[in-house]
Amino acid sequence: MDKLHDYQGIAGRFHQWRDNIKEYYEDFHDKKSTNLVDTVKRQLKGNASANKDYSHVFRTKTRSELVRVSAAVMGIEFSYAAETAFVSPTLLKIGVEHQHMTLVWALSPLVGFFLCPVLGSLSDRCKLNIGRRRPFILLLSIGVIFGLLLVPNGETLGYWFGDENLHLRDSISEIDNITSTQNSPPKSSHSWGIFFTVFGTVLLDFDADACQSPARAYLLDVCLPEDQARGLSTFTIMAGLGGFFGYSMGGVNWDETEIGRRLVLQKFLFGY
Repeated sequence: MDKLHDYQGIAGRFHQWRDNIKEYYEDFHDKKSTNLVDTVKRQLKGNASANKDYSHVFRTKTRSELVRVSAAVMGIEFSYAAETAFVSPTLLKIGVEHQHMTLVWALSPLVGFFLCPVLGSLSDRCKLNIGRRRPFILLLSIGVIFGLLLVPNGETLGYWFGDENLHLRDSISEIDNITSTQNSPPKSSHSWGIFFTVFGTVLLDFDADACQSPARAYLLDVCLPEDQARGLSTFTIMAGLGGFFGYSMGGVNWDETEIGRRLVLQKFLFGY
């Protein structure tokens, strides 16, 4: 054996060790595992060798089925409309300057430039039992919900983290005199509120934008080629309806409704 090692040299022994490790690794994975993690993985990935019947998926879809398949984009456009209508006034209200507000809007496309191709590649290679598109639609939808919660409540979260109540301070300064108002600390002291609001804006805008691709790909995956034109038209109609309802929400005086009164009461109890 020593003579064989001398003949092989260092490179030969390295290749032999590599082959031994590879053989051990393959033997280990060929054995049937019984632990909890592997059981969950098998349930998620499913049985690839099983001859499954997908005839219920790859068939002509009715209009109601196309509406249900396209429902995701309705929620996406609803979120887009709410974002477009309320984010800019919210950013200005908490003290973000106009030129900085445009930079906030530029953050999400910058993040999407790098992450969207990665998400698309991961979606194409996804082998979960629930499908290739649904996991990403679900995760991105959760991100949209968190963004919708952070944007209007970022100021309140800032108070929890120690920001000064700017509205109360400005009111006291106006009562005193104009000089004290001019010499008051800058609104950059509201840093935590700005951080949470900007983070919610980026999260909302990026997730809503990135979620459109898997939603459209899911529609095309489950439709027959002859139904794709009808499916895409339904997809467009649902997107328009989502935008309509999203913008219409801004025309309702929610302070006069029971929902608005409950939300204002909760904000008063927990935010101040």
